[in-house]
Amino acid sequence: MSARDMAVRVASRHVQALYWAAPDRHYQATREEIASGVLCCPRDGKSLVSVSYKREQGRSVRLLACPKCLFLVKPDQVLR
Repeated sequence: MSARDMAVRVASRHVQALYWAAPDRHYQATREEIASGVLCCPRDGKSLVSVSYKREQGRSVRLLACPKCLFLVKPDQVLR
């Protein structure tokens, strides 16, 4: 078994939340997150909540935020 295969196997056991999947800060939701509809913070595993970030052209810009560590991500940057 190659070192890469072992790393993938070990990581797959421990990935319980969003993980970095593509350039420009795009994240992939895990199977559990997709099934439950609840996204979790990749840093500490807490559920992300929708928050209003700012207003642009009369509309609120929404973000997903971790209430514990303040990890922020735009909802359109989460691949499902």
